[in-house]
Amino acid sequence: MKNFYKNFSIVIISLFLVNTPLLHAQTRLADSLTLVALYTNNGGATWTNNTNWLSATQPIDTWYGIHVTGGRVDSISLSNNNLTSAFPTTVTDVTALVKFDVSHNALTGSLPYLTSTTLLILDVSFNQITGTLNYYPTPNLQVMRINNNQLSGDIASLNFYDSLVVLNASNNAFTGSMPYFQSVNFDTINVSYNQLSGTINYYPVQKLRYFNGSHNAFTGNANAIPFPAKEEIVDYSYNQLTGSLPYFTSTSLKWLNLSHNQFSGTMNYSKVPHLTYIDVSYNQLTGPPDPITDATSYSGILYIHMSHNQFTTGQYGLPYFNSATLYDSIDLSYNNLTGPIGYYTFPSCVYYNLSNNQLSGALPNFSGYAANVDLDISHNKFTFNELEPQYNNLPAKRTYAPQDTLVLLTYTAPKLITSFGGGTLAKDTFAYYRSPNILDTTIAGDSTFTPSLNGSYTVWVTNSVVTGLTLGSDTVTITTLPVTLGSFTASLKGDGKAQFAQLNWSTYTEINNDHFDIERKTDDITWQIAGTVQSKAPGGNSSLALQYTFDDHSLPASNVLYYRLKQVDKDGKFQYSNVIKLNTGSISGLTIKVLPNIVSGSFNIALNSPASQQVAIRIISTSGAVIYTKENVWLQPGNNTVTVNNFEGHAAGIYHIEVLNGDTRSSIGSYKILKN
Repeated sequence: MKNFYKNFSIVIISLFLVNTPLLHAQTRLADSLTLVALYTNNGGATWTNNTNWLSATQPIDTWYGIHVTGGRVDSISLSNNNLTSAFPTTVTDVTALVKFDVSHNALTGSLPYLTSTTLLILDVSFNQITGTLNYYPTPNLQVMRINNNQLSGDIASLNFYDSLVVLNASNNAFTGSMPYFQSVNFDTINVSYNQLSGTINYYPVQKLRYFNGSHNAFTGNANAIPFPAKEEIVDYSYNQLTGSLPYFTSTSLKWLNLSHNQFSGTMNYSKVPHLTYIDVSYNQLTGPPDPITDATSYSGILYIHMSHNQFTTGQYGLPYFNSATLYDSIDLSYNNLTGPIGYYTFPSCVYYNLSNNQLSGALPNFSGYAANVDLDISHNKFTFNELEPQYNNLPAKRTYAPQDTLVLLTYTAPKLITSFGGGTLAKDTFAYYRSPNILDTTIAGDSTFTPSLNGSYTVWVTNSVVTGLTLGSDTVTITTLPVTLGSFTASLKGDGKAQFAQLNWSTYTEINNDHFDIERKTDDITWQIAGTVQSKAPGGNSSLALQYTFDDHSLPASNVLYYRLKQVDKDGKFQYSNVIKLNTGSISGLTIKVLPNIVSGSFNIALNSPASQQVAIRIISTSGAVIYTKENVWLQPGNNTVTVNNFEGHAAGIYHIEVLNGDTRSSIGSYKILKN
């Protein structure tokens, strides 16, 4: 391979020396040898396109990416061509270069010391070049693209390039302050995504149209920002600039991004009739954003991004955008806007965000908006009153949940009353929760609830029309109920001879409690006192859980019984518990017998039922373990027999046979047996 390159070099020398003056031959030879080194040192064999390279028969100006004028190489254009390894330092020997473009490759190392005084275009962007940026004797350089590398250090040397038109030094790791640009010919400057700091000084760039200094650490007052008369695009976003917004004077300005800084004060009135994009989001701006709505100053605006500030509603309500053109995007989210939205028509708006404000009141008819508009009015203070009437007119792409509205919940004994949820009451559902997270009840179409327990209550309201939205309340704490009841249950008991109803309840707290009246009724409407149980609390007061039991042996003839507790204070005040239902299963009760009642293996259970009914039978040990279950047993009126097989495997002792109602699973009879 070494012999090949040696022989190839001899061929190149012979090609350049034939009939050529010595000085020109030497410079042309240097050009050719530089190209050979570029190919051999930077993976030429694997380039995407290496047509005619290292050909001993084809002229150099036929090699891919090479242009020759007057016998000298004046352009090397090998962009996106899979060049690898270190940056070709020998390119400095090509002293007649006008354009050098090796962008979008995988070159490493540092920039060489460029010496071509004729160089106009330098593009080494999108590589992996490191090191610092030095001043090179290339006084005529007009385009410098060194972006998307790993260059570091300051960029002060750019001060001396007084012919630059385009500079892109973005996406590197440059530090230090902004250079004082000397070139009066600048059209484009991009130093974004670096680590530049310090203040922004004025510089003589009156022809500048595009400036991007975003994603740095610039500080200082924004009024120092230069706005040349011809500037069209300005981006100082993601810095640390302070003070009030600068007074825009460029009548050519189209794109302005000052977001993610620390600007304060109000929007300034400026004459920028051609502005199409403005982004001042993520600052600390205050006052109404009304100036941006002036039709004479912003007649062609398409994008308005003013979110994450402290804007408030102006004298005439929400800003009314008067642009004669059609909006594409309006974002006023995360501000302090209040009041109603008002009516606007944005036939082509694709994004309209008013979320995270304090807006309330009637909603406009959104049917005049674009069919594909993405509307976000979430995190405001709208209720079902505003959303339900306009729900069918909301755009298909809409976000209205959640809302920051607090439903008003009050307690006027004995009821909790919910208001301010809005909407049609018949379409509202109220879920009442008791702290910490216990659902007491859910009520549809009624905004009142009578609690039976002390505690802290909240309510959550939903609406059958405005689906997906839940409005919550503040918390109301009730401490005046004299007794905080826990569980309250009833079950049917019996020993085979007679049945009775056993009622069990508990209390968490008792204040001034005297006794409980146990009230019972059948299907009629008359409540009767079945018995009375005195409070177990010393002096009627307790903060500990207490358990109560009452056996009702005087059961009336009825298939269903209802029970409630009447808690009575020492001063005569009282409150009622919830009503519970007990299925007795028959008028005279179910009788159960096992003869003999001392069993060993298989045995029969005799069941006398006054009516046809479905039951379940289970056998329970004294430890409470269920050792036998038989479901879906149909009893006919009169005598029935159920056989239990293979009982010999169980331990000797006492067992309880319990018969459960097939529907309610409540106990309707029990019987005791002995296993020998």
